[in-house]
Parts: sequence; structure tokens; C-alpha cells
Amino acid sequence: MLMASHLGMALEALLYVRFMAFGKLAALAAFGWLLLNDYCDYHYGIYPYLPNALENDVPAVRTFTIGLSIFSLLAVWLAQTLGRRRQQR
Repeated sequence: MLMASHLGMALEALLYVRFMAFGKLAALAAFGWLLLNDYCDYHYGIYPYLPNALENDVPAVRTFTIGLSIFSLLAVWLAQTLGRRRQQR
């Protein structure tokens, strides 16, 4: 359920990003916040519940989570770039 709800929020963000106005500094601040959250989750062991079968795979889950944070920054950059190109037409 956690993955499904977060996927829904990510899709919702992509739907609404064209109505939002923010600069590079705000996007970088949000990216920094995501990375800080990932760091705290996996450095201090406060990450969301994982089934016992995945307890040995925490390093892979951590890498995947950080990858999703990086992907989020790239998705925001792409959405902003495409949005600006459409406005210039």
C-alpha cells in the first residue's frame, strides 16, 4: 500500500507540475530534502517497515530509494524544460 500511495502522489505531481511555478533553487532545495530524508531513513534505521524476507536486502532498497529521488529531480527538470518550450511557442 505504501508503494501504491507514493506512486499515486508522484503521478499527481506530474499532472499538476504544469500549473506550478518554481525556480531551480526551489527544486534543488526539495531534492536536498529528499536526500536528507533518505539519509536519515537508512543511516538511523528508521525506514518504513520491510517484510522479514527483505531485511537482508536493505542495501538494495536504499540504493533504489536514492535512485527514485534522483529520478524525481530529473522528472521535475524535464517537466519544467518541456513546459517552458511549450510556452515559448
